[in-house]
Amino acid sequence: MYIPHAKERPMPAQLDQDMQAKAEQRIDQLLFDAHAAELALVQTLLAHIAMTPASTYRSGLESHLRETRDHAKRIQRHLSGRQHRRGLMQVGYGLATTALGQAIAVGKLPVDLARGMNGEEKLLRNIRDECASEAMEIAMYLTIEQYAREVEDHATERLAASIRADEERMLERLFAQVPRLTADAVAADVRGSSQYSMLRTGAVDGVRSVAASAARSVSRTASRAARRSAPVGGSSAKGSRPSVRKPAASSSLTRSPATSAGGATKRAASKPRSAASKPRASAASKSRSATASKARSTSASKRASTKRRGVSA
Repeated sequence: MYIPHAKERPMPAQLDQDMQAKAEQRIDQLLFDAHAAELALVQTLLAHIAMTPASTYRSGLESHLRETRDHAKRIQRHLSGRQHRRGLMQVGYGLATTALGQAIAVGKLPVDLARGMNGEEKLLRNIRDECASEAMEIAMYLTIEQYAREVEDHATERLAASIRADEERMLERLFAQVPRLTADAVAADVRGSSQYSMLRTGAVDGVRSVAASAARSVSRTASRAARRSAPVGGSSAKGSRPSVRKPAASSSLTRSPATSAGGATKRAASKPRSAASKPRASAASKSRSATASKARSTSASKRASTKRRGVSA
C-alpha cells in the first residue's frame, strides 16, 4: 500500500525538552485513541460473529477478533512502558477515551441485531460497517506511524506499522466477501430463496460448545467420584466384605525355587537309605513271626498236658 511521505522540512538534530514533551503527549493521545478503537471493535466483532452462520466470512471475523485483542494488548504494553512520562491529564484522557469507545460499541449492538429485513441483509450491512472500521483504523495507524517518524519515536513507529499491516490484510479479506454476501442478499430479496439459518449462527454454536463442555466436565466428575467410592478388590451388592483366599504354606506353587530345589535334593538323598533298610526290616519281621509261632506251640502243649492230668485223676 502506498504511504505518502510528509513534506520535507528542516528538523533539529535533537528536539529540545519542551518540544519532546509535547510530541510524547500527542503520541500518547493517539495511542489512547487507537486502544479505545480496538476495544470497541472487539465488542462489534463479537456481536457480528454471534449472528453470522458458519462460513469463510465468519472464520475471518473470528481470526480478526483474536488479532484485535492482541492489538489492544500490544498498545497497552507500549503505553505502560511510557507511563513514567505521562501525567494525570494523559491518564484521565486515556480512561475517558476507552470508556467512551466501549459505551458506543455496546450501544450500537441492538442496532446491529435489529436492522435488516432478513439475515442476508443483516450480514451485508455488517460487512459494510466492518470495512469502514478497518479503513478508519488504517488511517489512524498511518497517522501514528507518520507522527512517530517525524519526532523520531521509532518504537511507536514500528508498532503502528505492524498493526496497520494486519488491518490492511483484514480489509482485503472483507472486500473479497462482499460479492458473495451481495449475491445472497439478492437471492433472498428478489428470488425469495433465503439460506440464512439462526441454528447455524455463532451464538447457537457457542451455546452448543458450552453445553458439550459442561457435559464432559460432569462426566469426568462422576467418573472420579465413582472411582473414589469403589472399595478396593470389589464387593457384593449387599456390602459384604470380600473373602480373601490365603495361600497354603506347604503348596508347591508358593515355594521358592531354592526351597523346591532343596526339597528335591533331600528326597533324592533319602531314597537310598530307605532302599537299604528294606532287608533289615524283612529279617526282623521274620524273627518276630518265628518267636510268635513258638509261643503259640508252647501254650498249646501246656493246655494239652493239663487236660491229660485232669482225665487221669
